[in-house]
Amino acid sequence: GLVVAAKIDVEGHELAVIAGAGAFLAGNRCYLQIESGPENYPKLKDEMERLGYRLVASMGDHYFTNLPDSAFGGLAS
Repeated sequence: GLVVAAKIDVEGHELAVIAGAGAFLAGNRCYLQIESGPENYPKLKDEMERLGYRLVASMGDHYFTNLPDSAFGGLAS
């Protein structure tokens, strides 16, 4: 699979984007920056975890990855 870095900023439609990209996200190794308001965040986090992703940071946007920690040289722990 591919190694992908992407930002998703779709003004409240992030759950639909994740649903549409589910097979792509599950089949590749990705680092994602996702803008999501507090009303969508719980569902977003649940869906990302279902796809095998973990939250690595929340700094306004939310950062998820399914890359191993070693890919970041210890920066994502």
